[in-house]
Order: sequence, then C-alpha cells, then structure tokens
Amino acid sequence: MKHKVFLRWLLFVVLIANGLLSVHLLGLLGPLFSTSTGTFIGSLIAGMLCISTIKLGQDSFALTDVSYIDIDLAKMEQTAEPGDSNLQRDLAALQNNTNVSKFIASLCTGFGFLGTVIGIIIMFGGFAVLDPGNMESVMTLMEVVSAGFATAFYTTLVGLAAAICIAIQCKNIDYEIQHIRDLITYGR
Repeated sequence: MKHKVFLRWLLFVVLIANGLLSVHLLGLLGPLFSTSTGTFIGSLIAGMLCISTIKLGQDSFALTDVSYIDIDLAKMEQTAEPGDSNLQRDLAALQNNTNVSKFIASLCTGFGFLGTVIGIIIMFGGFAVLDPGNMESVMTLMEVVSAGFATAFYTTLVGLAAAICIAIQCKNIDYEIQHIRDLITYGR
C-alpha cells in the first residue's frame, strides 16, 4: 500500500481529534486552556502540537512518493557512490525534520513542567495575604490554592499529552524511513 505511512498519521490525527472532542463534551477542555491564572502555557503547548502535527503530516505524505523505482535507483547509485543518492538525501532531510519535532516534544514537556512550577508559585503566593482570623482571607486563600493546583496539573497534563502525541507521529515516520533504508541496503 503506497500511502500507509500517511494513512497511519491520518488515523492518529483522527484519534487525537476524537479524544479532544470527548474531552470537550465532558467539559474538561475549557480548564485546560484557561487563562484565569495569567498563564498561556497550555495554549502555547497546543499550538506547538498543531504545528508539529501539520509538519509531520507533510513529511509522512512526502514519504508516500517513494516508489520501488526510487529504491532501485538508490541501490544502483549506492554501488557507484555510497551515500550520495537523491533518495538518501531526501531521507536524511526527513530524518532531520523528525529530529526537530522530537525537540519540540521535549519542549512541550518542559513547558508543562514550567507550568507546574508557576502553579506552585501561585499557590504559595496566596499564603502571603493569609489572615487566619479572617474567614474572607481563608476563602481567598482557598481560591488561590485551587487556581495554583489547576495551573500546575493542567499544564503538566497538556505538556505530557502533546509530547506523547508528537513522539508517536515521529516514530511512524522514523519506522518508514528505516524500512526504506533497509530496502535499499538489503533488498526487498
């Protein structure tokens, strides 16, 4: 099947969209991207996921253009000048693109943990204005602590989920690149 790597990517994107729709219908999508605490980290991570997913989709579609004729030509060129075929250069470029996406996945995780630290700072910042004798002050503290916890856990959740989604898409492309390289090196 010529388009199998692209179809796997498309299936995964449909699963992501289905998951997001389910989360939205459960009413959980709003708090994930809430800006009530002043952080836009969840939205930043979602943007990085969208951009990486689109780029990885383009790369997976580019892999569908590889045919057995290209592989046979690469085999002949490999015997003449090893590692200098057009297909090998294209595969190396696609591999570099997935490396960039893997870096973006690690950035998503890092931003998620940064949101955790910001949430904890927000949470502990509420203790600065606490007056234990004033019930209004205690209620305000509870609101600040809950907002801090929400920021901490939601940004971590979004960051880790985005990183996992990007990593799975990268693995799809890496697998296909390695399969093509194996066909060039060892034959069908």
